[in-house]
Amino acid sequence: MRSPFVGLCITLSFLTACVTDPDEEDWLWDLDGTRWRLVSLDGNSPLAGTEITLEYDRERMQGSAGVNRYFTSWAGTHDAMAVGVVATTRLVRDEPAGAMAQESRFVELLRQARAAEREGAELVFTTPDGGELRFEALP
Repeated sequence: MRSPFVGLCITLSFLTACVTDPDEEDWLWDLDGTRWRLVSLDGNSPLAGTEITLEYDRERMQGSAGVNRYFTSWAGTHDAMAVGVVATTRLVRDEPAGAMAQESRFVELLRQARAAEREGAELVFTTPDGGELRFEALP
């Protein structure tokens, strides 16, 4: 039978291994001036003939939502971010079929994003209900 002390040591070792270096958490701020292209929206590739992009700066995100341009503010770190009101231009086009529905879903997920992480060369935004936007870096 193990003593409570051994269990406490194992738990503390596990928790220590999970703690990240505070400097690593600032990577989201290092995205200033970068450009990204959406490669997955809720696990699905964007419609052929559309391109959804993201351009970062310290206080703002903007880009193409597939049909319209969008603009928003943001603040936070990778594990706790908040996106402001997402404004878009008002073009209406459903070529290819489903482009407006895709754009609406993208804007909805962007507005609900509460966490961001880097997975290799990809940037991933997630929502509390499991929605996901996955981007790849543009040159």
